[in-house]
Amino acid sequence: MSGFGVACRLAPARGFLDAVPETQRGQAFGLLLTGTMTLQGLAAAAGGALGEVAAPGLVDTLAGAASAIATLMSW
Repeated sequence: MSGFGVACRLAPARGFLDAVPETQRGQAFGLLLTGTMTLQGLAAAAGGALGEVAAPGLVDTLAGAASAIATLMSW
């Protein structure tokens, strides 16, 4: 499922590439990837915090469902 989610990001990346002027593409992709990694880190921290107060299995299930929904929405 994770690999499928990564593959679904390729088509929108092409649209992003076309929308950004050629002279600013490196900076734009750098900012995009930095933002993506930051959000992934915050989501992992939130999952860990939630796992302290809720059943870890429930947190894992919710994270998996959120990942599947995000993948389907981006597809």
